[in-house]
Amino acid sequence: MAKDKKHDLQVIICSGIKDIDRAQLGLSIALNSTMQGQSVVIFFSASGVELIKKSICSSCQEKTHESIEFYIKNLLDLNASLEACSSCLEKCGLLSTDGNINIEDLIDERIKIGGEASVSARLKDTKTIVF
Repeated sequence: MAKDKKHDLQVIICSGIKDIDRAQLGLSIALNSTMQGQSVVIFFSASGVELIKKSICSSCQEKTHESIEFYIKNLLDLNASLEACSSCLEKCGLLSTDGNINIEDLIDERIKIGGEASVSARLKDTKTIVF
């Protein structure tokens, strides 16, 4: 496994549209941390992968928070790393048979494929919160 970049904070988003306020809280904390100069990685897993699917995400927004697109665009523009679980991408139809992300239904093409091994490797040295 390649050596992972050192991050100050790892945010794991497991909550999807059924618990969107929880997911948006995690994204808000990640964005605020990034704006304060921290190196942040966000990992979408389980139901959280729904939030990066364009066809689902465009219709969901909690009234008290910004849209998912707002958080993702700003996090990526501020050089946060966004990754999604490969097996979760496959289950929700975002991973093609050749192992590439289906860009057409992905909220932003800068989101990378990740895996649990990367998440686990970061646990040793990176503060981690789960939403």
